[in-house]
Amino acid sequence: MKQILEEVKRLVLRLMARGASSADIDAEVQKLLVQRGFDGALMRETQRAMEREWASQYTLSSEERAVAAQILERSEQGFARARNRIVKGVANTVLDGLRRDQSSKQVEGRLVVELKVAERHASTIVNTARAAFSRGREIGQALDLGLDTFRYDGAGAQRPFCIARLGNVYTIDEIRLMDNGMGLPVLYYCGGWRCVHTWTAVERKRK
Repeated sequence: MKQILEEVKRLVLRLMARGASSADIDAEVQKLLVQRGFDGALMRETQRAMEREWASQYTLSSEERAVAAQILERSEQGFARARNRIVKGVANTVLDGLRRDQSSKQVEGRLVVELKVAERHASTIVNTARAAFSRGREIGQALDLGLDTFRYDGAGAQRPFCIARLGNVYTIDEIRLMDNGMGLPVLYYCGGWRCVHTWTAVERKRK
């Protein structure tokens, strides 16, 4: 991923030196990211993360395969947004630099910052997917043992969603109805992007 973003920076500087317009730079950056398989490279990284969390020799049930497919699909959508974000960010940086009559060196400095932000964004998608795979595996094992009640666990919470649930116990049906406001299934993503919390299986109290 770093290599691809470094190529983006070099391409933009070359195009600027030739006097290319912001629109042309936008189009060329988009083309480069597609040619280098930016989305595909990140998907492969996510799949490797899945293999680390769900051991390759482990035979997935049909339900677990569906979970994996769902997580990968959401990751793929995130990578497409990350690519678009890079293109837009680079184009805006270059256009603003031209308006301010900044030198190539000044624009390069701003590009480095912009691309580091893009790299962190992409890493967030990978790490969030990896955590979701891990939770999916643990939840699947709990369900196999007949446990369908879970406690929201983890370090101190900052998001309102997590603060309201930390330490509380819910049935799996209740969890499936929850909404973290990020469009990600709470059962596997908890509070959403980069959430560090987990679902710990507990035995349901007998009445």
